[in-house]
Amino acid sequence: MESLKEAGSSVVIARGSLTDVSHFTDLSPQEFMASNGLWPGKEGYVDVKEDATIYRFNEIDLPLKTSAIDSTLLLIFDIIGKDRDRMTDLYAPQNQAIVIAGDIDASVVLGKMFMLSMLVGKQKAYGTDSFYSWRAKQRASVSVGPAPSPRTASVTVDYSSPRTPREDMETVQPLVSQKYAAELGIILRKRIKKALREGNIPMASVDFRYISGAEVSGDEHYRISVTTERSCLQSATETLARVLADLDREGVTEEEYLDAMTENSMAKLVENKGDALPNSYYLDQCISAFLYGSSLASQSEQLKFFTGKNLSNEESTRLFNNFVQALLDRSKNLTLDLCSDDPEAEGLLKVFDRTWTERTFMASEPYVVDNADTLKLKKTLQKVKISIDNPEPLSGGRVWTFSNGIKVIFKKIDTKDIFHYMWLLKGGYSGVPNLRTGEGAYISDMLWQDNVAGISSNRFRDMLTANGITMNADVTVSDFRISGYAPSERLNLVMKSLLALANEREINQRSYESYRRNEMLRRDMALGGIEWKRGVLDSLLSPGSDYSPYKRPIELSGDFNRRCERFFTDQFSKMNDGVFIIVGNFSETALKKMLVQYMGGFGTEKVATFRTRSQSSPVPGTSVKYAEGPVPSVDIAFSAAADYTIDNLLAGEFAAYLMEDAIADEVAKAGWYVTSDWHFNLFPEERFYMTMSMQPSDPEGLPASLMPELSSDEMLQRINGAIRKAGNMKVDTNLMKAGKTMISNSASSWKTDPEKIIDMMVLRYSYGKDLMSNQSEKINSVTSQKVESMLKALSEGAIAEYVVRKDPPGEVVVDPPVKENSYPEVGPIPVPESDTTGHAAYYRYLFMGGEKPVDDSSWDTVKIEEGAARMKELSEQELLREEEAIKEEEDMEYVQNEEKEN
Repeated sequence: MESLKEAGSSVVIARGSLTDVSHFTDLSPQEFMASNGLWPGKEGYVDVKEDATIYRFNEIDLPLKTSAIDSTLLLIFDIIGKDRDRMTDLYAPQNQAIVIAGDIDASVVLGKMFMLSMLVGKQKAYGTDSFYSWRAKQRASVSVGPAPSPRTASVTVDYSSPRTPREDMETVQPLVSQKYAAELGIILRKRIKKALREGNIPMASVDFRYISGAEVSGDEHYRISVTTERSCLQSATETLARVLADLDREGVTEEEYLDAMTENSMAKLVENKGDALPNSYYLDQCISAFLYGSSLASQSEQLKFFTGKNLSNEESTRLFNNFVQALLDRSKNLTLDLCSDDPEAEGLLKVFDRTWTERTFMASEPYVVDNADTLKLKKTLQKVKISIDNPEPLSGGRVWTFSNGIKVIFKKIDTKDIFHYMWLLKGGYSGVPNLRTGEGAYISDMLWQDNVAGISSNRFRDMLTANGITMNADVTVSDFRISGYAPSERLNLVMKSLLALANEREINQRSYESYRRNEMLRRDMALGGIEWKRGVLDSLLSPGSDYSPYKRPIELSGDFNRRCERFFTDQFSKMNDGVFIIVGNFSETALKKMLVQYMGGFGTEKVATFRTRSQSSPVPGTSVKYAEGPVPSVDIAFSAAADYTIDNLLAGEFAAYLMEDAIADEVAKAGWYVTSDWHFNLFPEERFYMTMSMQPSDPEGLPASLMPELSSDEMLQRINGAIRKAGNMKVDTNLMKAGKTMISNSASSWKTDPEKIIDMMVLRYSYGKDLMSNQSEKINSVTSQKVESMLKALSEGAIAEYVVRKDPPGEVVVDPPVKENSYPEVGPIPVPESDTTGHAAYYRYLFMGGEKPVDDSSWDTVKIEEGAARMKELSEQELLREEEAIKEEEDMEYVQNEEKEN
């Protein structure tokens, strides 16, 4: 941990360590990393925290780039050696660790590390000190920052508490804090949303965040935030104070706490559903264990604690209320964070304190969320029989056709006491009459604005989550889906809830008006985000489309909910025009017996849904749109016509990887990072889509030698060059072999993951696609020519590019017209990088001979310059050794030539 006099030195050293290392001379570390798939993330390659410096070299693709492992290890040990020579007391041996996560041979890697460690001289072990001490605050404080968006403001109540002592981090104590924090978040979010609705206060979001001792070296924090309309910030602050004061004074009832426990346990069950966790999870877990002593217990071991129950309900509630009352207070250990452009915002701390002490608490009323059996959720009295019972050929499950025409697919697999479900109905918003441009993306939300079974949809959904049930509605351009997961013992409640949703809805206009107001705030906050940019790209690809899946900034009409209600009524009247899918661990006999009681209650008609395909196709060629913003960026969408077959799907997946690899390699050399996504569209036309977003990484996490910052226009030239290069790529035998291993691993979960099974059933029963039969043979049939063809189709198909140029200081630039596909092959013109901290300029002065920046009294410049001198000395010695080695090679070559001539 740096002292005040050393502030900034760790950043300077870390950036230097990524620039000048002993064994990377012909190829700089940055060039090596960029060309081997070691791309920077949003934070770059290195994260200098308050108490640690963490170098990250993530996602080396195996087996595509196995050879990069050895060089990456060499780079790591070079960095260790450099850091040791610069600041020995901070980088003592016991303060360093190398963490590796992945499908590798540990003994082989350990042997390589042992050999590479010989490159680092023996180091002296320094004593380590604990810098942490808890300091309680008796008075509340306030901080004010910029508003999150032009129309919004936010208030956050932040309670701090002492961190768990390091010697107790591997005990159950951190899990207790984590459990109570999650349950507190569930209770607070529900109470605050209810209070805001009753007060007619708009809310763009209500969030809870627990920052544990496994994440940071300092205090733990519990943060509850509300983002609202700018004019309503005081009302939102008063609401927060009332809810927190009421919880502190009255606590929670046994019923409310049990429901929060159920919801939290269900979330943990879903997290631990058996999927392979990414390497980054294990990496973060090991980093936390090394820095803070957190437990390395597996997810399944932690799950036993969260789902187990050793105390009575009364005792559990009492202990939770003790925790809440110890944490919450009107002033102790409290910080009020306000994000607002109002210069008087600091005065809201007095408003918060006054509201807390006024004792105008929330109106006490019985807790009535978990009233599953008293909400008019009825069983049907009309039973139906199963007329056909056949095997389901793709999944290996069963297909039951009931006498009223409804089909149910059941796949039995072990899903750890939960089941997944989806009711798929043909017919989406492309068939809605009089639909206005952009409205289709909002239809899914409209189902949750109605009252259900005589109660508000908010209370209905709270009832579901209190019982561990999720229920999502998704109206696509071609079909309507209701899906989710639930505890296995709650199947009856899921069926009763589906019956109520299908048959007992009524319009709630007040809920819809509140939604319209809140949605305007959410859209305002989303401006410039990835989803918003993808909506822009979609409008460029298909400018004449009325059925975009992305929410455009439109004003919803006052009767939109009523038009949507007619659509839902029509859909629920023909529940036989689709299929109900259940994946879980049920007895077939018991499941059939239970379904017979419910299926007669759903509407059926002898009709078939007509799904129109009349919609504009993506515009061929390249479309470009420019804008200005605080951060430069380039976003690209590709669209290529392709039949949705398993070989095209797998070839497309590998082609998308190769396209990302080509572009990411190029932009990483300039210090930019990439996020990407791809998918197949089936309706109204079968096409392969890929999107990529590129922005500069945090300069403090990049090599210091990476000083020039390319403009968005220059980066666009590089990207388009990489696209053309990828379009002409030849996939050799070795690359194709590695690619088949990658796509085979991707497809291996299709028959065991419940969500993937449901996806495959949707493709089969809604679109007639079979992606599960003869899977191995079809993977083997994917050829390099197929992948090359997909790459060419992406590079020459419809492409949309959205370019954000950095705001010019005090002037407006008028864009010249840009022709499609007109990007001259010229080199980039570097412009000076913004260096707000001065760290990069100081590095340039110390190590690269740049101009000396103005001294900052907060830096121990003497200490840094001593480190720089030592580094220069080592570099000069290394350079001298290299020159001597080159001279010896030249002398040897001269002697050998002389001998040949003689």
